[in-house]
Amino acid sequence: MPTEFTKVVANGTERVCSDFSELIAVHGFKRTKKKVWTRRNEHTIEIISFFRKGSTYINISYEVGLRVLTGIHVLNDSLSSSPRNGPCSDDAEVWSKRYHHRFNALSGSTYDRCLIDLMRFVNEVGMPWFVTYRQPTNLLNDSSSPIGPTARAGLGAALNGDTDSRLVMASLKDLGIKVK
Repeated sequence: MPTEFTKVVANGTERVCSDFSELIAVHGFKRTKKKVWTRRNEHTIEIISFFRKGSTYINISYEVGLRVLTGIHVLNDSLSSSPRNGPCSDDAEVWSKRYHHRFNALSGSTYDRCLIDLMRFVNEVGMPWFVTYRQPTNLLNDSSSPIGPTARAGLGAALNGDTDSRLVMASLKDLGIKVK
C-alpha cells in the first residue's frame, strides 16, 4: 500500500511541476532541476523552488502540499547556489494572503486552484521581490539586501571585472543550468 501512495503522490508532484513550468516560462524561468526553476541575469540567478510538505509514509495521505521558496544567488559566490533568501509562501506576512498550495494527487481535488495560487504567489510576491534586487547595486547597497557578506564580496568583485569562472561554472552546475 505505501508504494501505491508514493507513486500517486510522486506523479501528482511531477504533474504540478510540469504544469507550473509551462506557466512560469512567460517570466523567463526554466525548470533546471526536479523542483527548481531559474532565471539567469548577468551576475545573479533568480530561483523559485518547491518543497513538498508532509510525508506519504507518516500520514498515508494523497495530499500534496507545497512550500514555495524564492532566492537570489550571486554567480561569483563560493557558497551554496541554492539560497532560500527570499520570500517563502510560509512566511507570516505571506500566509495572510491565503495561498492554497495543496491538492489531492489521487482525486485531483483543488489541483487547478493550487496551480493558480502557485502563480498568484509568484506574481504578487516573488516577481516584485526579484525586481527590487534585479540591479546588482541594490543587492550591494540596500540595507535589507538578502545576500550575505560572501555573496556581496563576489558580486562586488564581478562588477569590478574580477569574476572567477570556476565559481560561475560551479553555480550553474549546482542549479542544473546547462552551459552552451
